[in-house]
Amino acid sequence: MPTSHGRLQLAGVAILALAASITGLGNGFALDDIPIVLTNQRIHSLSAPWTFLGQTYWPADQGPALYRPLTIFGFALQWGAGGGAPVVFHLTSILLYVVAALAVFWLALELLPRPVALVAAALFAVHPVHVEAVANVVGQSELLVGILVPVAVAWYVRARRGGPITIQGGIVLAALYALSLGAKEHAVVLPGLLICAELLLVNDTTPVRTRFERALPALLGLLAVLITFWTVRTMVTGGTIGRDIHPAFRNGDVGTRLLTALGVVPEWLRLLLYPVHLSADYNPQEIPILTSFGWRAFLGLSLLLELAWAVVWAWRRRPIVAFGILWTGLTLFPVSNFLLPTGILLAERTLFLPSVGVVLILGGLVAPLWPAIQTWPVARQRLAGGLVALILLCGLLRSALRQPVWKDNATLFRVTAQDAPRSYKARAAYGVMLLQSGQEEAGEREYLEGLSLYRDDPNLFADLGDWYLRKNRCEDALAAYARVLELVPNHWAATSRTILCLTRVGRLDEARRLAEVAVGRGDEGAPAKLAYVDSLIAHRAGPEPQAGKPSPGMPGAAPRP
Repeated sequence: MPTSHGRLQLAGVAILALAASITGLGNGFALDDIPIVLTNQRIHSLSAPWTFLGQTYWPADQGPALYRPLTIFGFALQWGAGGGAPVVFHLTSILLYVVAALAVFWLALELLPRPVALVAAALFAVHPVHVEAVANVVGQSELLVGILVPVAVAWYVRARRGGPITIQGGIVLAALYALSLGAKEHAVVLPGLLICAELLLVNDTTPVRTRFERALPALLGLLAVLITFWTVRTMVTGGTIGRDIHPAFRNGDVGTRLLTALGVVPEWLRLLLYPVHLSADYNPQEIPILTSFGWRAFLGLSLLLELAWAVVWAWRRRPIVAFGILWTGLTLFPVSNFLLPTGILLAERTLFLPSVGVVLILGGLVAPLWPAIQTWPVARQRLAGGLVALILLCGLLRSALRQPVWKDNATLFRVTAQDAPRSYKARAAYGVMLLQSGQEEAGEREYLEGLSLYRDDPNLFADLGDWYLRKNRCEDALAAYARVLELVPNHWAATSRTILCLTRVGRLDEARRLAEVAVGRGDEGAPAKLAYVDSLIAHRAGPEPQAGKPSPGMPGAAPRP
């Protein structure tokens, strides 16, 4: 049981996390909250927990086919408790954040002197890069993993001090692993973290081979959990990996992907160590797509090599530092685009779990100095304490002031267009908001400005073409659809609507040629289009077909930054 002093420290960490996040309590739903929570009928009635094991994270007609049954079940509980009131979801996120900060404190206490562990947990509690994971409801997946993974590692380190992992211990680890995978797939790295903990944090003079032979049953249990989870996930989503790929990586150019990923590395370090500037969007040209090895890729590669050298240097001298670096690297790897292409270049929410490694690095650097710090003159100790307090205050204020940015889409997209003026998606999303508010001239101008920054996203050109089509501006729509078909020649929606626009402006022969191409490709609906165009050619007149229901991503349903 913690002493009264220990309870006071726990309360201090909890209060810091609460103060850094409580300003988001009045937020509504924004960004992915809307399709995943607000309009997702599957969570609006509470079903048995196992029901969600057979459902994708995103609704079937929207977004990538991810699999997070624990997170979705949590949303259903919160919807039932509050009748859909956003305050219930945000209160839950805030409480989860407090628990995550306490979980990091527990992990730090297993590795560091108590005062150093307290400072490390306090830094985590006020870290501004956490705002996106806390203020946006869907960030609860990050928060859950940010609780379960540190708890699993802390539990493992404590258990290993008492000897080999028992069968009961293996069951505990397997349960924590299953829950964390159910919250978010990125928890897949937990076994790697446990192996690093075994090598760096467990004081055991037994030969490494013998240690791993003893741990083999527990590791096999984790492997069984992973295989079971991924098998179920594949059955539910229809694929072994996510299908949401960033437009820059859809052509399969591995070189471009790796170079661009190297260019992101300095941004990771900036956000983890100096998170003054924050943004809800990191798309081209905020993050440039690199097609050749230049200074950005060189800087990223240099930083990675320096970190690798730091692990080697610290392996025996500062094992906690080495562990913190490996933690950060392992937890970033699934979203890094180094192994497989993902749907993002960078997102602040994905830095929640890696930031645990950063505070452990800082704690590992300070811990060996702690005995000497205790002998410092009082004035110097007070100066150091004041500096730490100032850093904590700055982090707390930055976090607290940032939380309301996620109040709703209108607020978020307006601020994001200011935070990331070179991001094509940020500018286009803000343009959509202006269109929805009736400011069509300004909205169109902003949307076109976004497309001028990056012209390789077919979805945004298709959405613009749909908007022009609804406004009966077919010549403009044809130009937008032409770009879509340059990027994705077999894009049936753009093909179909191009045919429609061509008939509206009287270019029937062109419409027929395009319909014939679609028939040759075997596009569903193409024969009907061809028959209709033939009827118009035969009569040089005819009723105009309906444009059809607008696609979910067209202006009027803002694109996700």
